[in-house]
Amino acid sequence: MISKLLLREAILAGILFIGGLCASAGLLRRSFAAENHLDARRLEETAASLIEKAHRLKDDLLMQEIIQALARAPGVALACVVDGEGKVLSHNQPAELGKPFQLPPLAGKLWTRPLRQDQERWGTLIFTTSVSSTRKFWLEQLLLQIGLAGLLWLCFVGRSLAWERQLQKAQAALVDSEALLAEEKGKQARQEERYQESQRAGLKWLQSAVDSAPQGLVLLDQRQRVVAANRRGARCLGLEEGTSLAGKSWHEVPRLGSCGNALEKSLASPGQPVEWSSEADDLRLQFETDKDGISGTWITFV
Repeated sequence: MISKLLLREAILAGILFIGGLCASAGLLRRSFAAENHLDARRLEETAASLIEKAHRLKDDLLMQEIIQALARAPGVALACVVDGEGKVLSHNQPAELGKPFQLPPLAGKLWTRPLRQDQERWGTLIFTTSVSSTRKFWLEQLLLQIGLAGLLWLCFVGRSLAWERQLQKAQAALVDSEALLAEEKGKQARQEERYQESQRAGLKWLQSAVDSAPQGLVLLDQRQRVVAANRRGARCLGLEEGTSLAGKSWHEVPRLGSCGNALEKSLASPGQPVEWSSEADDLRLQFETDKDGISGTWITFV
């Protein structure tokens, strides 16, 4: 389907082509007219010079041959020589010899040239040029230009249509890509939601398992942040009832901040229990890092 923009561009291009053709046709016509006028003047000068020479030689046969040759020139419809009284002395149609000159209807453009001998005028060269041949040639050139302009316009429209189809394909591909991207984002969002739900469910199960332990427990993840802790462990750390430790780093938890050496040893020797005791009170802790690196580090209050 042709878009409105392409239709406007095609119409504008057509108008410009037509305007260019009109201007070109006018220039071509004026050029042909000027060239025909110049050719006719040259033909007139040449023929008059030869006819005057034939008259000086008193050779009527040569004059008739010159007139016949002039009449055969392209675009010349009639050629003759008349005397001072208008009687035909030489004519391309021999039947007109000796008759008074009469210009036939639709004879075309009339050209006349006085004929002289020793500055005395003895006759007139008359010939007519047909505009039909010039008009035919001008029309042929005009039709040729119209054909070329039409071909260029068709090429322009065809190329524009090809560009528009390519643009539509690119836009359709972009829309498809955006739809696929939106779908992929939706999938990722749903996967993230399922992952978060599984994480929450896992943490809930882990917290319930830690709560059921008879001794105090604190579990750190691989980043050494608290994942779960039971109430007894919180009390051993001197925390108030209901205080949440989840998400805190080990050094942010009271009384664990001084256990850095023991935690470091446990991380360096996974699967081996490392004990730590406080010099200020009877707090004793045991650190044990999972050797598989799955559950993190367990801190047991002993």
